[in-house]
Amino acid sequence: MSLLSLFDLAMLRVRNTDADTPCSHESSDQLMKVAESAVVSLIARFEQVSHLDEAFSAPDELLSEEREEDAFDFELAIVMRNMYEECAREAERLLLRIDRLEREGRKVKESGTLRDWYGRTMARLSVTLDDIARSLEDVRQGRVFSLAEV
Repeated sequence: MSLLSLFDLAMLRVRNTDADTPCSHESSDQLMKVAESAVVSLIARFEQVSHLDEAFSAPDELLSEEREEDAFDFELAIVMRNMYEECAREAERLLLRIDRLEREGRKVKESGTLRDWYGRTMARLSVTLDDIARSLEDVRQGRVFSLAEV
């Protein structure tokens, strides 16, 4: 069972119990624990993907300056992009559930941090691999502007 399924189950239990009963309060506490656990878990996944991206994308000191522009690894970029997309999809589903809780007046710890990760990831994903390939070709062809020209 995924965390989202557990989240949904906990949400159903809260909705199906009578308000202001000990069982209702217990179900509500369980829901918040599941929500906060899911947020922390997903933030950790975003951080892990980011660390892997940095580790695999670090410039190789052995490359000469002439070869640096040819060093872009499209296969690695595809794998990393897929990892970011997977995290973003899961974050989107989780944030929809958290938004519902927050509209009801509940505060989910670290939800703002998760929203930040989601936003940065969506911005990153807005640049396609084709965009990167065209940019690299522009650099190779000398179709660039220096900082002074900008």
